[in-house]
Parts: sequence; C-alpha cells; structure tokens
Amino acid sequence: MRPQVIIIGRPNVGKSTIFNRLVGKKLALVDDQPGVTRDRRFGDAPLLGLDFTFVDIAASQSLIESGKIRALAVTSPKRYPYLTGVPALREVPGLEEFSLFAWLGLMAPAGTPKPIIARLNAELRAALEAPEVKQRLEQRSGSIVDPTTVEEFETFMHEQSALWKRRINDAGIQPE
Repeated sequence: MRPQVIIIGRPNVGKSTIFNRLVGKKLALVDDQPGVTRDRRFGDAPLLGLDFTFVDIAASQSLIESGKIRALAVTSPKRYPYLTGVPALREVPGLEEFSLFAWLGLMAPAGTPKPIIARLNAELRAALEAPEVKQRLEQRSGSIVDPTTVEEFETFMHEQSALWKRRINDAGIQPE
C-alpha cells in the first residue's frame, strides 16, 4: 500500500518547500538519480513513481507540447499565455498566496543621474513592449514579459525583499 504522501520530483527544492508549507502536506522528495537527465526524468515521471514535480516552462515546454508530461499549473502570479488552459497555482482554493517565479531587472550604478535612468527605462520598455520581441522572449524563456517603470520596479523589489524575508523566517532558515 502506498504511503499517505505526495511523491514529488526535486528539480527545485525551494518551490516544493514553499508549496509544502502552504498546503500543509508532507511531500516526499525523490532524490536525483545519477545518470538521469532532466528531460528524461520529466518524461519518465510516471515510471519514477512521481505524482508531480516543479519545473521551469522553458525546460519542459517541448515535453508538455508532445504530451509526454501534463502541465497542471504555473507558479507565476498570472497564467502563461502559451500554455492554453493551464491555470496559475494561486487560482486553486487555499493557494491564493502561492507565487514563485524568476524575474530580471536592469540596474545602474548608485549615483547615476535620474535623466539617464529614465531614458534607459523608456528605451528598454519600448523594446520589450514591441509585440515581436515580447512574443519571442516569452516563448523562449517561459517567462511573462511585463516591463515596469522605475518606480514600479523599486516597489516590486521592496515587496520581494519582504516576501523572502518572511519565507526564510517561516522556514526557520539560519545563516551558516
């Protein structure tokens, strides 16, 4: 008889730890197996006895499109436009707070004059908002391209800092 746990793959320990805390279930992590590549591992998930695993869209999109694995949800705040019908995990009742995604930002050295920062931001936003650039970046990276103003990005970084401080404290992680 199978134990009363959910068997999860381990490509990203952080996501599974946060998911475990939010759902209040014990997830059994399957250790990486020597000689098994990530693509093969994701494609062979049923043979390995995995119920699910967290994986980057860019690394798994071809397997999803080929039908070898099924996307259940994305961990970003909103749905990924190129995985039609796949919800964001935060749409699941009880997981409204779940959000875990990679983000990129352009930074300048401290003391850079504000007009230069404003110009860099305007030029970068214009490039990222061009439909062909946005589509290509989203399809290749598995990320949602969402350019911001300087002020929006500063607010976002403060929010992320507070969020990760709380998650680190909740997990009892101590510096080593």
